[in-house]
Amino acid sequence: MARIKVFGVGSCGRNILNYIIKTGLRDAEFAHADTNSASFGADTRSARVLLGKRSTRSKAELNPAMGRVAANQSMNALRKQVAGCDIVFICAGMGGGTGTGAAPVIARAAEQSGALIIGFVTTPFDFEGNRKNLAKGGIDALLQYVDGLFCVSNNKLLTMAPPKSTFQEIMECGNKIGYSVLTMTSDLLRKPRWTQNFPRDFIEIANVLQCGGLAMIGGDWAEADGRQPIDRRGITLYL
Repeated sequence: MARIKVFGVGSCGRNILNYIIKTGLRDAEFAHADTNSASFGADTRSARVLLGKRSTRSKAELNPAMGRVAANQSMNALRKQVAGCDIVFICAGMGGGTGTGAAPVIARAAEQSGALIIGFVTTPFDFEGNRKNLAKGGIDALLQYVDGLFCVSNNKLLTMAPPKSTFQEIMECGNKIGYSVLTMTSDLLRKPRWTQNFPRDFIEIANVLQCGGLAMIGGDWAEADGRQPIDRRGITLYL
């Protein structure tokens, strides 16, 4: 069985991670990395990595450069979290400080450990101005280390949410997509017809994804009389 660790980075990554944990994912490990200790809350289902020294944490939330510095200051703790993992799934929001700056550092630590790295990030709305430029820099940095990267624009979430949705409900759509990407990937290794052939199938999947850069995933569902019900998941990501 492949060892999978899901990393939520920053506040947006925390929201995606919490949704994945709440919705349910078997046989995976979870970790939350942040520069704000208050963001960890009381949940003990994920490991916690407080990034940086006290002098850098307060400056990292809106500054990707300081987010990167904070993550580098905590590299030993990050390496311990990814050690021995077969797949590291990194979730973050691009355009802020911690997620934009720290996610590429975590991906570098995972690359050095030999893991397959899959990133899932959201990007700012068009009206958020300079945050879009910061997001592009974070994505470019992340692409240096990940084997596959899924990007979802917040603008796309506006078209996916039902009419009259609240802002929180719109952002929840991004969490659902992150969960779908993760489960579609992990199911390839976790379904009974696959696990009996591990690690051959893992190696084949790794060869397809390795150094692949930006990625696209699609899903559909169907039902028929006398057949096993199929999970109702269906998401296409437009890059």
